Amino acid sequence: MTLAIRLPRAPEQSQPESLQVLNSLPELAGADSLQQVLQALDALALPDNQPLSFLGSLDTPALYWFAARTRFPSATLWLLQGNDAWLKLTASGHQEQKSHAAPAKPLPSPTESVDPEAWGTTASVSDVDVKKVVEQTFRNHAWNLAEAERMLQEQLHHFSGEPALLQELQTAARHGRHAFQMSLALNKKLQAGASFNEVAEWIEQQANSQPHRVVKHLKIEMQKKKNWHNTQHQKRQAARQFKITLPNIALTDGLHPQSLRALPPSSEWQILIDESGKKFSLDATELNETDRDLGRIVALALPANSNLLPLSRPHHASDLTHAEIQKLLLAIINSNSGILGATVRQDLLTHNWISAVAQLARWALLMLPVNGPTRVRILIEQRDVYTSSTALTALAQTLENELKLLAPGRFAQLQLQLEIMSKNHPLNGYVDVIANAWASPDDIKRKMLARTHWRNHCLLQNSDMQLIERFYQRVSNSPELSAEDWFELCQLAALEPEHSLLRHLLIQTAERAQQDPSFWQQCVDVARTRVSTKRFTANSLLRALEWLESTRSGHALPGLLELQLKSLQLAAKNHLGLSDLQLVSEVLKRAQSLLEESAPDACEAILRVAISATNIMDFTSPQPFIEQWLQQPVAAVGLLNHGKLHSTLGQLAAFNNQPTRAKSAFDAALACFNRLSDPQKALRESHQTLIYRSLVLMDDQDPQTRSHIMQLAEQATHKTGDASIKAVARSGDPLRFDHYLLLRWLVVHQDTTAERNTYLTAEPEWQFGEGHPWMLILAYRGWLLAENGAREKAGNYFNEAIEACMQPEQGPLLHWMACVLSALAQSLQLPVEKLEATSQQLPAVFPIATLATLAAATTHQARLEALGKALPFNFH
Repeated sequence: MTLAIRLPRAPEQSQPESLQVLNSLPELAGADSLQQVLQALDALALPDNQPLSFLGSLDTPALYWFAARTRFPSATLWLLQGNDAWLKLTASGHQEQKSHAAPAKPLPSPTESVDPEAWGTTASVSDVDVKKVVEQTFRNHAWNLAEAERMLQEQLHHFSGEPALLQELQTAARHGRHAFQMSLALNKKLQAGASFNEVAEWIEQQANSQPHRVVKHLKIEMQKKKNWHNTQHQKRQAARQFKITLPNIALTDGLHPQSLRALPPSSEWQILIDESGKKFSLDATELNETDRDLGRIVALALPANSNLLPLSRPHHASDLTHAEIQKLLLAIINSNSGILGATVRQDLLTHNWISAVAQLARWALLMLPVNGPTRVRILIEQRDVYTSSTALTALAQTLENELKLLAPGRFAQLQLQLEIMSKNHPLNGYVDVIANAWASPDDIKRKMLARTHWRNHCLLQNSDMQLIERFYQRVSNSPELSAEDWFELCQLAALEPEHSLLRHLLIQTAERAQQDPSFWQQCVDVARTRVSTKRFTANSLLRALEWLESTRSGHALPGLLELQLKSLQLAAKNHLGLSDLQLVSEVLKRAQSLLEESAPDACEAILRVAISATNIMDFTSPQPFIEQWLQQPVAAVGLLNHGKLHSTLGQLAAFNNQPTRAKSAFDAALACFNRLSDPQKALRESHQTLIYRSLVLMDDQDPQTRSHIMQLAEQATHKTGDASIKAVARSGDPLRFDHYLLLRWLVVHQDTTAERNTYLTAEPEWQFGEGHPWMLILAYRGWLLAENGAREKAGNYFNEAIEACMQPEQGPLLHWMACVLSALAQSLQLPVEKLEATSQQLPAVFPIATLATLAAATTHQARLEALGKALPFNFH
C-alpha cells in the first residue's frame, strides 16, 4: 500500500483507495517562502526509498504543492476537486481522472503561475491563469520581495503581446508597492501603542479611498501581527518555567574568547556559513537590527584541533526546544571555535544572498589568524539554486586571488576551497542555532544569546567592517602611512585580530613615532585639526589620543587634546555605570584651566563629571562646580550647555530631596531649551526635562502631578484620557521614558484605581525592551499585578527585572538596583530570589542598610519611603 501525506487544507476523512495516510503537514503561520515549507517537510522525516503520494485540495496553497514536488520529484500528487472526485497528477504531468472529475487546473509555482521553463518566450493569455499571475505580482510587491521588480520585468516581457494584461500587471505592482507602505504605517501605529481594534478601525477607514486588494492585504497583515503577538505572549508565559543555566561569558581586555581575532593560528580551518532572515538586498538597510526579516550571515570557524563534535542527527533550530538550543549553545561556548556574523543592514551591503556570503567569507579570511601555510575550507549551507559546489569554484579562485593581491606576504601560502553543504551536515546544527538565536524575537533565546556575549563582539551590529575593507585597499600597497591615515588606523585597528595587517601597521607606526618626533608631531596636528573641525567620532578620537599618550616619549599633548582624552575616557566609564575618582580629578582640573580657550568642551567635560558622581550616589560634591559654571556667560558655554547645567543642578537637587530647588532649576533649563533654533533638539531636551520635573512633583506629592503626567502622556500618544494610558501601556522603545513615568505614578498613587485598571487591561499587548528603564517598567508591572492579586505573574515580572539588572556588562549601580528590587519583591511577599548586598560587592556609599528596612515593610507608604532612600529620584 502506498504511503500518503496530507497537505494543508486536504480533507481529513477522505483519501483515494490503496493509499495509507502516514502523516499531515501542518499549515505554517505566515509562511511565504519555499525554504520554510521544505524545512517543515524535512522535519517529517519521510522515507525516500519507497513511493509517496501527497493529498491536497483546491484550497491548498500553491507553495505546498511546489514544495512536495521539489523535495519528492517522483511522488504522485492527488487533488480533491469540487465534485469530491480525486484527480491523480503524476510526475510527468499526465492527469488521470477518477469518477466524474472536472478538467484539472494547472498547479502554479509559489512565485509564478506559469511554467518557469517557459520564460524567455512570449505567451498568450489563454496559456495561463491570468488572475493568479496578477495577484502574485501584487503580493511580491506588497511583501517587498527583493526579486519583485526582476520578476515583474520578466512577466512584462513574457506577455508583451497582451497589452491589457501588461496594464493589469503594472497596476498590481503599483498597488503592491502602496500596500507595503501602508503596512509600514500599520506597524508604526502598533509600535506607538495603538490597539488592534484601533488599527482595525483605521483599516476600515481606508476602504473608501484604497483599492480593495490593498485593504485586504492590510487586514491580513494585522491578523498576522495579532496572531504573532498572542503566540509570543503564550510563549513568554511558558518560558518563565524554563531555567537558563548557560554561564555568562566574560571578556578578556574587551575581547571575546570566540572572536576570530582572539583565536590562535591554525594550519587548517573549516568555516561553516549559514544565514537567517529573508532580506538580502539593499532594501534591508531600512530594517531595524531586531527585525526578523533582516538578512544575517553567520560563520563558525573550526581549527584543525576542533573539539566541537559532529551531531548524531540533523538539528534545525526552528524545531528545537529551549532545552535543546541551550545544550547546543553550551557546546559552542565550550569549544575552541570562532564566530563572525554580520547583517545586510550595516556591513553586508549587497544585492543578493550569495554576494553577502562572499563578503562575509572575505572578512572572515581577513580576520583569521593566518600565519604561514594555511588551508581554509568554507562550507556554505545550500540555498535556492546553490546546491552544487561546482558553482563556487570561480568564486573561491577570485577570493583567493584578491587576498593575495591585497596582502601578498600574509596570504601567499593560503589555499582556499568553497563547497555547498547539506542542511543535514553533522556540524550545520551549530551554526544554524547561532543564526536562529541572533534573529529570534523569542525572549528566552535572546537571554541565552545575551549570556554568550556574542552580539557586538562576534555577531556584528553597527560595526565598521566596510571602513576596514576600504582602508585595507588604500594602504596595502603604500610603503608608509601618512598622519591622516594614522588617525583612521587608530579607529580601525581595534576591530582587527591580533595577527591582522592593521595591527602590524599600528605597531610599526608606533615605533616610527618614537624614533621620529616630527611624525609624532604631525599626528598631534592632525588630531588637533580633527577636533577643531569636528571631524571625529568619540571612539576614533579616544583611540587616537590614547595612542598619542602611549607614544609621546617625553612629549606633551596639547591641553585641549589632553582634556578631550580624559573626558572621553570618563564618558566610557559613565556608560558602564563606573566611577574613577582619579580621572574625575584630572578632568576637573583641566576643564577649569581651559575655560577661556574652549568653554564648550570644558563644560561638556564638567557635565560628565557630574554623571560620574551620581554613579556612586554622590549627589552633593558636583553642586558647587555646576553652580560655578552657571555663572559663565551663556555665549561662552553655549545655550544648550547652559540649559544642561540647569537641568543637572535640578537633578542633583531632586536626588537630595530638595523639590523646590529642583523645580526652579528645571524651569530655568526649559527656558533655555525653548530658545534653541533647532525645533527637534528643543523638543527632545525639553521633553526629557519635563519628565524629570514630573518625577519631582510626584515625590513631593504635588496636587498638580496627575495633570502634568497625563499631559505628557497625551502629547506623546496624541490621544486623550484612557486612550492615552492604553497607548502608553502598549508602546515600545520610542515612548519608554513616558511609559516609566506613567507606570511609576500608577504604582505610587493607590487612588488611581481606574487608571490602573485601564493600564492592566492592555496586558495582552504589553511590549518589552532592553536597557534602562525597562527593568523598572518590568518591576512596576509586577507591583501592580501583585496588588491586583496576580501574585505568581507578579513574581515573574520581578524576576525578569532583576535578571536584566544583573547582566555582567551592567555597573555597580544596576547591580544595586537588582538588590533593591529583590527586597521590594520580598516586601510584597513574592516568590523571587533573595539577593545579598555587602560593602565588598558594592561601593561603601550605597545605602545597604535600607535593604532590610524595605524587605520588612508591610505598608505601601513604608515601601515608598524605603525605596526612595535606597534608589532616590529617577533611580527608581
